[in-house]
Amino acid sequence: MKTLHLILVLIFLFIIMSYKNPEKSIQKKVSENDRVYVHTDRSSYFTGDTLWLSAYVLLAKNLSPSYEANFLNIQLYDLQGNQILSQKHKLKGGKAVGFIHIADTLNAGDYLLIAYANTADAESLDGVFSKKIRFYKPDEQTAILEMDIGDTVYTKSTKVKGTIELRNGNEQRYADVDLNINLLRSVVKNI
Repeated sequence: MKTLHLILVLIFLFIIMSYKNPEKSIQKKVSENDRVYVHTDRSSYFTGDTLWLSAYVLLAKNLSPSYEANFLNIQLYDLQGNQILSQKHKLKGGKAVGFIHIADTLNAGDYLLIAYANTADAESLDGVFSKKIRFYKPDEQTAILEMDIGDTVYTKSTKVKGTIELRNGNEQRYADVDLNINLLRSVVKNI
């Protein structure tokens, strides 16, 4: 009788342990199959701008839309780990579109955009998307445009090659553009 009682208790404990948290095991199964991708209209913005985004939750095995996820969490963090904003976007057929208005009071600098579906496992980074976004203050944008063209005499139809560099007042480079120009006419100025 004691043996039968012990077997029943062990079976009962096994059943309880097996079904301890069925929702979590379902979430893990779904999140292992979901991959989140977010496209933003740019990678840098001025404070006060609107960040437009398209997001996709896809099954990893064949990149088809995931119909398990209902909504997408979008969060923005500064580099110290402070959450700046949090939004939820409705997913329809594995896709969400939306926007984030960037407050003009936000400090300039780099931030991290995080996105994950409601099916993501809270204890792992599976199915979590992240992207670095840079914000600038409009009044901090003193641009320095420098053009480098070789010293030579240019005549009509000469191809001129050079580089244009755009920097801010802190000497941070924004862009280099290679430049190819055909001169249409030649003007001689007496200096």
